[in-house]
Amino acid sequence: MSDKRMTTPTNNHTTAARLQLLIDITRDLDLNLNKLLSQILDRLQSVIPIVDIGAIYLYDQQIQALIPRSCLGYDMNSMRNIRLAEGESISGQVFTDHKAILTANPEQVLATAGSLSANNHRHYHQATGGRSIESNICAPLILPDQSPLGTITLSSTHSRFSDDDLTLLEAVAGRISQTIYQSNLVHELRDSENRYRTLLTDLPIGVSETSPDGDLLYFNPRAYEINGYRPEDIGSIRAEDVYVRPQDREHLIDSLNEVGHFSYEHQIRRKDGRLIWVRGSSRAIKSADGTITRFIGIQEDITQERQAGAIRRSVEILREEIWTMRSERDIERVLIAMRQVMEAQAIPFIGCGINVIDDSTSPPSVRHHNMTPDGQWQQTSGSRGSALVYRFWRDGHTIYRPDIVDDDHFEEAAHIEQIIEHPVRSVIDIPFTFGTLALNSHIPAAWRISKCWKPKKSS
Repeated sequence: MSDKRMTTPTNNHTTAARLQLLIDITRDLDLNLNKLLSQILDRLQSVIPIVDIGAIYLYDQQIQALIPRSCLGYDMNSMRNIRLAEGESISGQVFTDHKAILTANPEQVLATAGSLSANNHRHYHQATGGRSIESNICAPLILPDQSPLGTITLSSTHSRFSDDDLTLLEAVAGRISQTIYQSNLVHELRDSENRYRTLLTDLPIGVSETSPDGDLLYFNPRAYEINGYRPEDIGSIRAEDVYVRPQDREHLIDSLNEVGHFSYEHQIRRKDGRLIWVRGSSRAIKSADGTITRFIGIQEDITQERQAGAIRRSVEILREEIWTMRSERDIERVLIAMRQVMEAQAIPFIGCGINVIDDSTSPPSVRHHNMTPDGQWQQTSGSRGSALVYRFWRDGHTIYRPDIVDDDHFEEAAHIEQIIEHPVRSVIDIPFTFGTLALNSHIPAAWRISKCWKPKKSS
């Protein structure tokens, strides 16, 4: 049975003529890199009529992947999202092996191409419109110093390429490489990539690139650090995965579509599940026809800044509650404010309290109002420990005991143990109008306090 699928009829004369035509055209081309590559694909289609799909990939050192720089017959918006790893697909194999490939039928196309990453497969299917490939030819772009620059691939959805077509493509690929090299475009390209790579690597802020569909295309080192991911995660990260509130991304996309840029401050979820606050801005990158092709964003981790703001606000609330305190009826509000300060500073405490001094008696008595981290509070009274609290209050100095287990200077550990069920290591008393504010922690040296009196360690 004869095979009726078409092949390209060629002979030595027509092949030489086609090659000479391309050499002449290439010599006269505008040496703007993108324009050069686009014109070459157009000219190739004119001399190999069965070509209906083609792409020229250049290797990006920064992200270590082949990037489509010029396309023919593809949906370019989808192709812009493709990042081929070395050895991935036919182009990736040709780039790695430095050898041209011809696949003469769909079975060879599938067998040679292998599997694409999920991200690349989705975008490639969109780029081709679901069309199947009948035959491929692919040749490497290799510079005179034998370093690989990229690949050029031509495809047909209805006919077979011949060996002569592959020979022609190899010659054209060599001519492209030589033209780029001689015109210094490759040096400019590499210098530009090196400057760009150095800039992005050294930036103290995160830089990311995403597709309109939400595929993460690029992270600089600081972005990986902020988000908790590694370079090998890049193909599996979706933009929506990092948002705590989906509406934050929806608002960002709406703004980018409407005005082209957007600034934000919101929470994101790291890979390890930890929530952090980030501040950043994003900008939409558009093609010549105005279609958004990708989003470029910068971000910085402002978690500590937000925590510092929360601490300042909670301290202001505590100060206000203390100054407006008029009687013991106000103590609960003060205790709640104290607890919020401890939580805002992430201080591991097991109790906070107010020691109210009644100096109308002799000796003065103290009523202890204590609150635990879970919000439970209790009141005790008595003269035991009153003299010490009275002394702290009368002297008017903040008294910090970093570790009463290691050095119980005031011999108070036994008394505190009766009031607080959990073991106490760090204690601090801060005098105010009606007595002292007391904080306790099960961790030694729980606070970093410089302006206070600390007892000298007992000998």
